Amino acid sequence: MATSNQLRVCWEKILETNPLFRITHPYLSGKLSEQVVAIHAVFASLDLVVIRSTDDQVARTKLEWWRFETQSANIKRSRHPVVGYLHESGAAAALDDGALSSLIDVTERQLEAKAPADLGEFYELCHDIYRPRIEIEASLAPSKRLSAERQRSMAIKGGLNLLFQREFKFNPRAEHELWWVPLSLLARNQMSRMDLIRQLGSKPTGSVFGKLISHCLSAVAGGGQDAVDTDDVLQSHIHLILQEYLHGRQIERMQQTMPSAYGEELKRLYIKDVFWVWKMARKIKSAGKP
Repeated sequence: MATSNQLRVCWEKILETNPLFRITHPYLSGKLSEQVVAIHAVFASLDLVVIRSTDDQVARTKLEWWRFETQSANIKRSRHPVVGYLHESGAAAALDDGALSSLIDVTERQLEAKAPADLGEFYELCHDIYRPRIEIEASLAPSKRLSAERQRSMAIKGGLNLLFQREFKFNPRAEHELWWVPLSLLARNQMSRMDLIRQLGSKPTGSVFGKLISHCLSAVAGGGQDAVDTDDVLQSHIHLILQEYLHGRQIERMQQTMPSAYGEELKRLYIKDVFWVWKMARKIKSAGKP
């Protein structure tokens, strides 16, 4: 039986890394509500390993611990509150074998990721680091499959948002790396990665990030709205739909903000976002397409 401590720790982890979750979670109910909290607490815990570790080997050791604890043979015996809630909520039993191990693999690969050569590689980077999260949450409603177009849109927006969060909101040493900015974009703007880091408040740096965001949004334009998903599919995956919407709004705000202010912008929650999420959720639940 789940304990209040397990649930408290899960929420603490989630809100530390993804405050938008408090806006979208109320539209879930029953067992699914508990299971989504459990898996997002795992996502948050893995993010915090990457965010807080200043040594890659330490991060790998911690990820191996998570890999061991989340194996099906070990979950029931784990004393960690997040893993305990993963079991008690039924989320662990609902997931495909190897789903969490694959997620940890993806997280570990990010520790040694190479700079994308061009925008195409950047889109794939965003897609690849977030795709497992989409697949894991979507698997909790396996009879209703989201279209490939919508899943790709979700993954690219989510991945871009995750990179911005880690770089500008949680950087533990206040030292930016920006390893993920495409080399072709730097060359086109005659800037080095160090130029970006040193000149976060400059117009040229703002222009580089503005172009990056614009290209990314263009790559997924219509991916969500034009996807052929039936009303019952949208209702089954309402939390994913609402998260994608908020990621898109947050990214658009980044486009209008100087990079030096990204960190503060990413910490804000807007009342109008709460309103628009409520409006979209109401439309989805009344069998209307967003």
